[in-house]
Amino acid sequence: MEQTGVFRRRIFLHHHLGPLLGSLTCAHESVITHGYARTLRYNARSYNAGYCVPRGICVLIRSMALPDERKLLKDIGPATIAEYERRAGISVQTLLDAIVRDRVRHPPNSASHMAHTKECNDPTLKATGDLALLEETKAYKMLVIIAEFRDGPPESRFSLRHAYNTAGIHRQTLIGWRGDHKLFDGIMDSIQEEMVDTMRAEAYRRSVVGHDEPIVHQGVKTGDTVKKFSDSLLQFTLMGYDAKFRSKDVNMNVSGQLDSNINIEGLRDRLAQRLNSRSKAE
Repeated sequence: MEQTGVFRRRIFLHHHLGPLLGSLTCAHESVITHGYARTLRYNARSYNAGYCVPRGICVLIRSMALPDERKLLKDIGPATIAEYERRAGISVQTLLDAIVRDRVRHPPNSASHMAHTKECNDPTLKATGDLALLEETKAYKMLVIIAEFRDGPPESRFSLRHAYNTAGIHRQTLIGWRGDHKLFDGIMDSIQEEMVDTMRAEAYRRSVVGHDEPIVHQGVKTGDTVKKFSDSLLQFTLMGYDAKFRSKDVNMNVSGQLDSNINIEGLRDRLAQRLNSRSKAE
């Protein structure tokens, strides 16, 4: 009797509050709208959607109610897509094709061969209705994430948070997409490797090549510069490339300064030689 009462309360909340709450997206990629209630009124998704929103127990629901941002690719505009494709280094169609192939991850169910449902697991079907909207929106948002992660503003390049915020999705949604789509996950891993390479190059520049620091006298720049090197950064760079430097060649004292007996210039030359030989091997 109690279970029946709970079920009735959920149905009431879903049908009466669902349209008022508008469109929310949870980590299960269920779009909580009265559109779903209209077409799938009493099935599992409608039931779960009604349960997630009024009770607020789904920890993966976005922190704020957002308008439904789902769009078909034809509604976005070719110029916008082309610019993101240029920055991302991949086409939105390639991402969409991968999403379609990944339908096979869904277990067999009564909607497996319905081209308009999210549960469709047949890659040979041309998506229609809600499925087309879902897949094309996901492909476009993946494209935005890749572009912003790889080629975002200088202050936000390689910032994952900037990338998923620009795309308008939650971090947990991004994690779910990476788990569901190997192509997307591989691209994100590749960009992270680019980030590490960039950091290595900057560490090499600051520790081996050096950087020009302006000379300031009595608070005024003189116009001259002095070449500065980061000895501590050189130490950690060497430790990352050669295990010998982790225990014997370089030591840090309590003050955080390099041991005075270390030949910094010699270490710098050895690091340059090692990096040059590695780049030739690659």
